[in-house]
Amino acid sequence: MGVMSEQSFYVVYDGPALEGNEIDVRQLAPALHSIGDLVDHANRVLHGKAFKAQVKVKGSFKTGCFGIDLTFVNSLLDGFAGLFTNQYVEAALNVLEVVGLVAATTKKGRESLLSLLMKIQGRQIKKVVELEDGKVRIELDDEHFEIEKEVLNLLRDYDVRKAVDGVINEPLKADGVDTFGVGKDKNSVFVVKKNQSSFFSVPLLDEEVLNEYTYETMVKVVNVAFQDDNMWRLTEGDKPFFAKIEDGNFLDAVKNNDKFFAKDDIFKVRIRLRQVLGEKGNVKSEHFVEKILDHRSAAKQIKLPFE
Repeated sequence: MGVMSEQSFYVVYDGPALEGNEIDVRQLAPALHSIGDLVDHANRVLHGKAFKAQVKVKGSFKTGCFGIDLTFVNSLLDGFAGLFTNQYVEAALNVLEVVGLVAATTKKGRESLLSLLMKIQGRQIKKVVELEDGKVRIELDDEHFEIEKEVLNLLRDYDVRKAVDGVINEPLKADGVDTFGVGKDKNSVFVVKKNQSSFFSVPLLDEEVLNEYTYETMVKVVNVAFQDDNMWRLTEGDKPFFAKIEDGNFLDAVKNNDKFFAKDDIFKVRIRLRQVLGEKGNVKSEHFVEKILDHRSAAKQIKLPFE
């Protein structure tokens, strides 16, 4: 390692359930894991692969609640030292400040990620305007905030936001856990109450459609469902899949007993296949049966030479 820096910060969860300085390990472990993820992903967003981030538990406690001393170790990896000026290296060691784990605002007096989320309060961002000197203006319906571009990059990163959710929103959902606090040297400079926890929840990702097309094929019916979603299990050769039936005329005919079919019947259908990018970066395939073109009973019959 070339350059190494250590910074301490203090995380505390408080409430009636924690009066004995105890917390269920099943609550603590995910929260600690999320703290490590938050720092790791923030370090990646701000400084790429040049620095290695680690969070270590020092393990002291505060009376009447559950508090943890943590140390953030940020190391400049070998091979990168010659690429950065001292000023950049100093900035690279301030990940905690930009996230908001040691101070509510940055040294430049602007919002950290956590303080910005507290002020946005889960409201929809209407516009983002890039200003001079790396500044950005976040516009809501009746309010706006100026932030550093670094904070915007953290705000946009899904993994960072998911980690914030795990550090603040999820623990505060537990009965008897009413307060989250974080700061430097055991002094909580940033506090979140239970009724504010949803401000820090991870937003839903808009699905990105990668590919969409229609084709005709033969399928067998494995099982059917006539609930609102009309998701049927079909098989195309040896490939089973779920498909939403969108052919309203066919569904109405079945419900009115005008059409009958059974398991393993064969249908000729027009399918729309849509492939979307999932939240974990995986490709999901969704099937929609737009039209039932033909129906053949699974019952086998002996062919006879009819005229």
